[in-house]
Amino acid sequence: MAFGLARSNCISKVLMQGAGYLHTYSKFRLYNTTAMKKAFYPNPFYALVISLFISYHAGATVYDVNSLATTNTGIGNSGTLYYCITKANQSTGPHTINFSIAGTIAISTSGSVLPVLTKQIIINATTAPGYAGIPVILLEGNGNYGNGLEITAGGCEIYGLEIASFSGRGIYIHGSTAGDFKIGAAGKGNVIRDNNYYGITVDAADNGVIAYNKVGTDASGSNCAGNGYDGLDFQNAADYN
Repeated sequence: MAFGLARSNCISKVLMQGAGYLHTYSKFRLYNTTAMKKAFYPNPFYALVISLFISYHAGATVYDVNSLATTNTGIGNSGTLYYCITKANQSTGPHTINFSIAGTIAISTSGSVLPVLTKQIIINATTAPGYAGIPVILLEGNGNYGNGLEITAGGCEIYGLEIASFSGRGIYIHGSTAGDFKIGAAGKGNVIRDNNYYGITVDAADNGVIAYNKVGTDASGSNCAGNGYDGLDFQNAADYN
């Protein structure tokens, strides 16, 4: 028997959970589409809504970083971090990037700077083998190469990375479309240290959460490893963060 979604029982709600970010959920009641076919399908608007709903969730993909190289190299949904970000940027998310390897990703040339996150992407380095509360994936900029991570898409999340020694910022979140981000969480914090500019810059992006990170110290939190300017930098009406 086929089932569909009844428009009259689609109830969308918004819940505030903690300071600075929103969660949404919807409730749907299932009906026999054979009985409702004449009433439901002739309206192209509702057919489009259902099509977009399905397409959105079908686009979510889990990628696996299995190489520490800085080239755009991989097969399918596995490869370098550069490759996984590039693939995730090609379709609507939310996408998740996990790690099946630990170690240092050394950005040694301008051509190996990681792509900007232009789609909703969750980078979760706490999945790397050996992770026990301290990052085991290091993004190393060697003092010369731009920003560690740059984000222009909304809803991105970054967990469990150590980002160090970039000439710019450790993490650069910018633009009005880049809000609702999460940088760190309980048991999944990042270490942002020794970058030449700011540790984390939020420029015109709203409703983000930055929590449980070590900014300007080493992973132990005991030794100073300051960034060149402020650890956290908010610019151009970056509100409700």
